[in-house]
Amino acid sequence: MMPVTPILAWAGRHVACTVLLMEESAVRRLFIGLMHPMRVILCATLALLLISPASGQSSDAPAAAWSMQTLSYRASDGRAVSLTLALSVGVPAPASVVLVAGSADQPNIVAGKLNSFSPWVRAAGLLAQRGIEVVYMDAASDANGRSTIQRSQELARDLRQAAGYLHERFAGVPLAYGSYGNAGQPLLDFLKSESGTPQAIVVSGDFQKARTTNWSALSGRVTLVAVPSAKCTAIPFYEQQWVASQQHLRLIQANYPEPEKTIGCGKGRQASLTGLEVPFADLVADLLAGRTVADFIGSPTAQVAWREQVMRYAIPGEDIHLEMTLLLPDGAGPFPVMIFSHGDVEMDSSSIRYKQRLRDMTVAAEFLRNGVAVAFPARRGVGMSEGLYQQSWSRADGDALYAARRHAADVLPAIEMLRTLPQLDGSRMIIAGQSAGGYTTMYLASLNLPGVIGAINFSGGRNDNGGFGSSALIPTMIRGFGESGKTTRTPMLWIFAEQDSRYPVTTIKACHDAFTAAGGRATLVIVPYNGHDGHFIYHYPAAWRASLDTYLGQIGLPAPTATPARAATSG
Repeated sequence: MMPVTPILAWAGRHVACTVLLMEESAVRRLFIGLMHPMRVILCATLALLLISPASGQSSDAPAAAWSMQTLSYRASDGRAVSLTLALSVGVPAPASVVLVAGSADQPNIVAGKLNSFSPWVRAAGLLAQRGIEVVYMDAASDANGRSTIQRSQELARDLRQAAGYLHERFAGVPLAYGSYGNAGQPLLDFLKSESGTPQAIVVSGDFQKARTTNWSALSGRVTLVAVPSAKCTAIPFYEQQWVASQQHLRLIQANYPEPEKTIGCGKGRQASLTGLEVPFADLVADLLAGRTVADFIGSPTAQVAWREQVMRYAIPGEDIHLEMTLLLPDGAGPFPVMIFSHGDVEMDSSSIRYKQRLRDMTVAAEFLRNGVAVAFPARRGVGMSEGLYQQSWSRADGDALYAARRHAADVLPAIEMLRTLPQLDGSRMIIAGQSAGGYTTMYLASLNLPGVIGAINFSGGRNDNGGFGSSALIPTMIRGFGESGKTTRTPMLWIFAEQDSRYPVTTIKACHDAFTAAGGRATLVIVPYNGHDGHFIYHYPAAWRASLDTYLGQIGLPAPTATPARAATSG
């Protein structure tokens, strides 16, 4: 490939910096006009960034050149807003234009998003060859770090401004929409409110907060591209399937021959269609041209990142059904299973407000690598579980185990249901939980349930004063552990940490003393302060992985085959 030279140009009504890649043999000209010296520096920097090869870019995806266009307008409160668009260069007479809503939260279009992060960016050169102009819309100047879902109304405003500009610039050319990652949900919300019938292609959409959204009016216009083998926990394949099924949207699977080995999102990962740029470009071209497409691109055989099931179970004597997620490890069962009880959920949390499914892959991964299946029952009112969620308890309640019993009433039927599944071994069950769920686990362990061979308490307890950090009524918590220790015969592992915002170390140790003095057996691990709230130590598995492996060996489970590598998550 011949060397290239950036050529910069100043455009009139809108601020623009155009970067064209020319062969070295071409005449070099730098059109600066009346540009401010600072703008010259910015444009030169932009050119250097854009002609630098992006790491990890597929060899069959030619790098695109981009023209930057900045739009200026007023927000509803009168504040000035600027919005940068990146237009792919080299499509003199496009057959279609795709406006892509950026997924990142900060305006940083040059340094980040155009460096092969989004599949739309990496495939832009290929799409240009197919007569499709890609226009990448950055976060507006007033985003202030808010995610696309948090600022969905402003995103709709920005999309309207960008669409108006593009309709004027490409008069008569059909305009479609695209997204990647967390821009998918607000993009579909925007399209639902717009007139006309533009197409939209959503790649690896984050639909965790969209389980109750109604997009059925978009049926026939929206295509979801999902990667079942991607281990990006922010964009679960199940939710993409759910949205496609419930809203009657087309779902195209992007298949890889093997699932990812590590957890992670972003650049170079399967969720961003790394290595599938050519079939993705072909798919987009076929969809926009109205041609028939297959229901997959890539490998003809689909692989899955997680062997995952979502099921419902009934509460005996009540007309209430609760939701539970079950994940199975690799290999053939029947598998031992860990049932994880979640902590208290804030009323404005995603699990309450958006009915987001309850699953914690940080915890799940540690057990799956040990060959242990993982179940996440959601108590009433959480996720799609029916009933009213009760968050607070009486501060004057002298019954130390009342809250634990109430929570256990939602978990016990899940345990009984799991016993009946042929892929699970009902004689090798582990109960675990965090915070209020850890306190519930302690109570469940005191019942000595058949088949339960282990119990793990992550920062579990109760705090009756309605606030954090105070120890006013912590003696009730100590008494609760003492009462449970009288009947608990299952060996337990307790994982706590220093600087717990709910329980001081003195109370944690007193609970352990009361539990063991009453006859219970528990190994207490107090992790040193790691710079974070110790109450959430369960999200830092490197601090307790060795203790978990030792404990699982003590209760008769095999050692893990490998320690999971962790890729940095982003986007």
